[in-house]
Amino acid sequence: MRKILFTLMLAAMSSSAMAEWVEVSKSEEETEETNFITVYADPDTIQKIGNKAKMWVLIDYKKIEKGFGAKSVKHKEEYNCMKKKQRIFFIAFYTGHKGKGKTVLILNEPEAGWQQLPTGSIGRITLDYAYSFRPKLPETFPNETFS
Repeated sequence: MRKILFTLMLAAMSSSAMAEWVEVSKSEEETEETNFITVYADPDTIQKIGNKAKMWVLIDYKKIEKGFGAKSVKHKEEYNCMKKKQRIFFIAFYTGHKGKGKTVLILNEPEAGWQQLPTGSIGRITLDYAYSFRPKLPETFPNETFS
């Protein structure tokens, strides 16, 4: 059973490693207390049902994040788009930028409750991106004829 769970976890992580990350936000400034960050989203992972959306998010730190010694973190988030709330299902910290390098820590337990997202917060920016995302449709439909 453990081998199956480990294999599934590696598959999920390797597929997200090949993700096309889209930059959605950056820190405006860096201070001694705060680390400059860039926030990315993977639009290929967006799932929407009603007022809820799920998506993978990657946060890249300019300097090593002091708490876990990581330069990046990936999480799978769920949003309640109408209530402007979020909860996180999975978190992985990495020694390298953009989810590369060694895995420092994995937290695979969903948060107990929903967290309110204030305007301008990273969570609110990623929520807005996920909820407003519309995939591009192809300009032509191959092998399709219309009569």
